[in-house]
Amino acid sequence: MSDADTIVNPRRAPRARVRCACRVSAPAGVLDAETEDLGPSGCQLRATGAVARGEAVRLELSHPLLAAPVAIAGRVAWASAQAPWRLGVAFDAAELDRAGRWYQALLASSSGIGPGRRLPDRIPLDATVWLGAPPRFVDLDRSEIAILRAVGDGASLRSVAGALGPRWPHARRALFSLLAHQHLTFARGGATRARDWERTLLQAEVALAPEAPAAMAAPAPMPAAPAPVAVPARAAVRAAGGAAAPGAPPARSPDFVGAGVGWRGAAGRPRPPEAAECLERARGELAEGRVHGAIALLRRALAVAPGDPEIAGVLGRLAFDGRRSA
Repeated sequence: MSDADTIVNPRRAPRARVRCACRVSAPAGVLDAETEDLGPSGCQLRATGAVARGEAVRLELSHPLLAAPVAIAGRVAWASAQAPWRLGVAFDAAELDRAGRWYQALLASSSGIGPGRRLPDRIPLDATVWLGAPPRFVDLDRSEIAILRAVGDGASLRSVAGALGPRWPHARRALFSLLAHQHLTFARGGATRARDWERTLLQAEVALAPEAPAAMAAPAPMPAAPAPVAVPARAAVRAAGGAAAPGAPPARSPDFVGAGVGWRGAAGRPRPPEAAECLERARGELAEGRVHGAIALLRRALAVAPGDPEIAGVLGRLAFDGRRSA
């Protein structure tokens, strides 16, 4: 099979799908970033600004499960031309030993972190791919969206390349990223229908679209909803000596105030020490202006103490501020 009939995998080692906070020191300044995946010889980052391909950078990586960060020098192997600002960094040869030790320590720190699937070094263009599972959190770039739409309910890579036209040479890296994250699959039995992806793709396209001009007419306000009819609570009916009215909502435990959005009452539920430590470290990161590091720590804290109102509140405010300033 000739090289013209295959796609070469640009990655020589599997990557772990793990979020690490990162500070990128580049010639133009220092940026906050977060890893999308990480391996012993390189990583993919989502940064707060652009970094040019070929530039030398120095990364400071940290993760809540490891006590010490690691500083690694590398070079930008590729970079997106527009937001969201993604870049791939290849670590310098002199840094591979230290980077490899930190990577292995991270894998050993949790059973939930593991190396990604090993993808073939070459994939024939006649291979057929299908859509896999949509991402839980929508974070796709334009090349990934174009590939996913071209795949639809199954397509050969040759037809995907034809659909993308001149964009295909720059989109091949996105193809392997989608395969590594299992958003694309070679197994038809594990495929997802294109219509099940539609909402995800629309959300991604809206997030990447430029803001509508101010002169655009605002949509007409929704008509006011009718006033709700008061229904006596079951507890109140019992207190009056009667039976609960049909359709009355069940009495809720104070522990489930706000149920359905992940919030629980804090009374009687002590915060685990690991969550408390992550919260305090996140506050320290915020004090130093390292927002991405704080978010990574808060996510870890919320995973250990799901529904903790204080942790969720801080994380929610950071997310809101990020959207407002975007």
